[in-house]
Amino acid sequence: MKVGDIVALKSGGPDMTLCKLEGEFAHCCWFNGDAFYKQEIPVSALAVNEAKVKAADDKAAAAERALAKAEADNKAAAAADARAAAAKAAR
Repeated sequence: MKVGDIVALKSGGPDMTLCKLEGEFAHCCWFNGDAFYKQEIPVSALAVNEAKVKAADDKAAAAERALAKAEADNKAAAAADARAAAAKAAR
C-alpha cells in the first residue's frame, strides 16, 4: 500500500484515496457527491483496488504521452515557421 492508491474497506464501502500513511494507520480521503471526507483508518482494514490503481496509472501515463507529443508537435511547428520566415527573409 502506498500514498495515492485507491483503497476501500475490506468490509465494503466507497473507493477512497490513500492520502497519508502513519505507522499502522492510513489517512483516507473521498468524495460523496460534493462532500469531502477524510478519515484515519487502520491499514489492516483496507484493501487496495489493484484494477482501479492500474487504470488510473494507465490514464496518467497516456496523458503524459499525449502532452509529450503535443510539445513535440509544437516544437516542430515552431521550427517549420522559423524556417519559412528565414527563407522569406533571404529572398
